[in-house]
Amino acid sequence: RYQMADFFGKAVDKYCAVSNIERSTLKKVATPFVDESQERQGCLEPANPADDKEIGKLAKTACSILMTNMFGARASRWDLLRPTAGLATFIHKWTPNSDKRLQRLMQYINDRLDDSAVGFVGDPPSEWYLALFADADFALCRTTMKSTGGVFLVLMGPNTFMPLTASSKKHGSASASS
Repeated sequence: RYQMADFFGKAVDKYCAVSNIERSTLKKVATPFVDESQERQGCLEPANPADDKEIGKLAKTACSILMTNMFGARASRWDLLRPTAGLATFIHKWTPNSDKRLQRLMQYINDRLDDSAVGFVGDPPSEWYLALFADADFALCRTTMKSTGGVFLVLMGPNTFMPLTASSKKHGSASASS
């Protein structure tokens, strides 16, 4: 079990300290993404374009919070890779909308501190094999037409399932077809 509840608890405490809010006020949320019914998850377009001209309150500290989250996401919470990396692309143009998205991410983390990657090995090494699972969306970002792809590497066998690593990255070019 890749367990990092204490690490993420301290990350939430750090966020609460820099944003000057009480941890008890963080709501329970179903996903780390803001209002999926109105926005696409893959591209963090501004909900209110006028907010793009303002600088967010957490502009100076967001990088530290996101990099803390990224360390934990890479180690054990692969569900946090995409939302954390997506927010990290806005460090140079942090807005009030970015503040809202970071708060949503931290609410999600706070509500799911005990989530962890779990693996088990019940076979001899001669029966192990590597399996790679990949997925991507198709041009989900409306402004750049770029896709986000992810991979998950696992050691498998008849009675073995041991997660090894995962990644999530925005593609470097615009998508032309699936």
